[in-house]
Amino acid sequence: MHNDLSWPVVGPLNPATKRVVYGVLDTVARSHELTAKHLERLESSYQATSDAIAASPELGDDVTEIHAQGSRALGTSVRPIGKHGFDIDSISHLRAGARAKYSGDGGAERLLQAHFTVLKRHGDRHGLKVRRKTRCIQIEYTAELHADITPFFEDPCPGLRWGEHHGVVPDRELRSYCASNPVGYRKWFDTAAAIRPNLAMRVIVAKSLAAEGVDVVPLPAADEVFPRFLCRLVQVAKIHRNTLFANAPELAPTSIFITTLIATAYSNLALVQHGDELDLMLNIVKAMASSFQRRWLPDGQEEWVLLNPTTHNENVASRMNTPERQSAFRQWLAKFFEDLFLLASSAARAEGGDQRLVLVESAFGAQAARHLRTETMALVQARRASSWAAAAVPTGQGLVLPSRSHTFHGSQS
Repeated sequence: MHNDLSWPVVGPLNPATKRVVYGVLDTVARSHELTAKHLERLESSYQATSDAIAASPELGDDVTEIHAQGSRALGTSVRPIGKHGFDIDSISHLRAGARAKYSGDGGAERLLQAHFTVLKRHGDRHGLKVRRKTRCIQIEYTAELHADITPFFEDPCPGLRWGEHHGVVPDRELRSYCASNPVGYRKWFDTAAAIRPNLAMRVIVAKSLAAEGVDVVPLPAADEVFPRFLCRLVQVAKIHRNTLFANAPELAPTSIFITTLIATAYSNLALVQHGDELDLMLNIVKAMASSFQRRWLPDGQEEWVLLNPTTHNENVASRMNTPERQSAFRQWLAKFFEDLFLLASSAARAEGGDQRLVLVESAFGAQAARHLRTETMALVQARRASSWAAAAVPTGQGLVLPSRSHTFHGSQS
């Protein structure tokens, strides 16, 4: 497809400025992550849920394990749009031989109902809320932690890369089953994430005395950056999307579409030399506009196609195929690039922490701004105590970009 978006040109920025911007974005991503307490509770809850299923007469002989899929397995989890808690996508993994019990008319419906019966009984015993949703069962472990459990049958495809992990899940209408490969997708994503980017300069911690009054931001060390660089970019993109579409979540680009686009663009660009992390990020965002196919239909509308690399003919862009969602995606992508650009420009002008917080809150929400404020204050206090700074914001000539408005929800940002 052709790239029909125009992009502002990012002028030369001081390398230290770019490090500051990456430090801010890293903090934004961490502001929406699962905490150690969440992870501990999730681990114990998974085990208890697995034990309950294993002991049940309905599913005990068929389910082999419960495990995470989606963003939790990829390391790209963020808080959902308009919610305070986390929805963790999970799989109830059934052995292939059990599929015969749930084949034919109504088979997918019976399978989902069997899971609901078992998990509702488990929930009632332990005071957990259990809901049946369209194609999964949701367990509310705490007000901040939910697991959406989807039944999954093994259905290996030997001719497909990572096809040994291929399977099927109930379709949305519960009439039959559709292809799925959560483990294969995670391996594909991990393969992309393992590519070490070709950068002329790397993010480092500057262990130098800071001039009095110099502003600081949290900054990760180089050996911490690269194992999670791709995850961080996906998280930042999803947080920005969630903030922009807070009042119109039905128009928000889907997480699987965003994640696949970014991982595809990263795979294509990571080995091409870039100046630093920010340069690579901005080029990936631009490449997202041309990383899927666009077909014209007889009625004049567009069909977007982005195939799941680990299944046969699964279009992860299928839910993007309305004019409203496609228009919203274009506007979001341009706004995402613009906000990254404005954040870099603000750092280049050596604007104070208050202005940076305003920009972060506008682009990434109040939670991210609060987290950045807390970490920045802690860093300032540590610097004062030890005369050590992680990074200094330099003075320099900034770039100005007029803000473009968007039209898909009430407030302008």
